[in-house]
Amino acid sequence: LVEGEIYGYKYKDVIITHRLDTIHETGYEFRGDNNPTSDVYQVNKGSIIYHYTGARARGIGAFILYAQSYFGIWSILGIIGITISSEIILNKVDKMNKKRYRTIRSMENEEK
Repeated sequence: LVEGEIYGYKYKDVIITHRLDTIHETGYEFRGDNNPTSDVYQVNKGSIIYHYTGARARGIGAFILYAQSYFGIWSILGIIGITISSEIILNKVDKMNKKRYRTIRSMENEEK
């Protein structure tokens, strides 16, 4: 592990991503970039889950922020509702068209 690099570790069943501040003989001291002081606990090596390499999935953060807003929640629920409703309606229309087609074919067969 290297001081100044970003790691993810598990603390009380929560995954935390912070920068490694200081390496001690007894463990590691981390600090969030927006925190003025280091975390009050030390992390052992077994709790470290990953090393952040700088790879990013652009736009994911903006989508998550949008999805957490009231407007985002309601719009996503609306899209899901419209999708389900349109599938139900299209199924019914398809069944009606098939029935209509069968009726027309049977009428044509009777005329012959």
